[in-house]
Amino acid sequence: MVLGIYGAGGLGREVYELALDVNAAKKQWDAFVFIDDAETLAGTEIYDVPVMPFASFQEKYGADAAEIAIAVGEPAIRTILRKKVKQGGYALAILVHPSTRLSRWAVLEEGAIITYGCNISCGTHVKTNAYLQPSCGLGHDTIVGEDSVVSACARIAGGVTVGERVYIGMSALLKEGVTVGNDVIIGMASVVHKPIDDSLIVMGNPARPMRKNEDNRVFGSSHKA
Repeated sequence: MVLGIYGAGGLGREVYELALDVNAAKKQWDAFVFIDDAETLAGTEIYDVPVMPFASFQEKYGADAAEIAIAVGEPAIRTILRKKVKQGGYALAILVHPSTRLSRWAVLEEGAIITYGCNISCGTHVKTNAYLQPSCGLGHDTIVGEDSVVSACARIAGGVTVGERVYIGMSALLKEGVTVGNDVIIGMASVVHKPIDDSLIVMGNPARPMRKNEDNRVFGSSHKA
């Protein structure tokens, strides 16, 4: 089985290293390929791993021989790439670092990626293509919506519902039982005490709305998908 890592930037390199750690604990993949549609990267290598556009990947590896991990940190782009991959017939890989404390009663959907040092408690539900960065924690019965990103060292208390395409910044804290709408950005080190409506950018302690998330971008850069 081949693992295609969709995204050859910094996050892609981190996902590749995560996959190597997963393989060292229990081998799942025989080879790795970076997928990136930037023309300047076609035919290059990163850490001795080939980089190719998605069309070339499809020509070389059928859906029965490969699965794909989405390695882009922008939630809206994660959605675009997920749909593209699924339309191509590929499964999304689940990656969980061996150091993660994953409850036997946690549910991980297709494409969930959980990096090192995380604590995932009982009754949690990490939905399709959500990405959890290092040392973050999910309290009991928390839901993380599809294509969302939880940044390093964020802490989410029990019974929280995080919507789709949400970005939670580094070291943010979410109080138990709060609900976060879709397309929300929570600034780093913010403390969320109250529910957050859809499409808002919030920051501070306590977290307050700054403005609408009108362009649905965290990092303000485009990505060819």
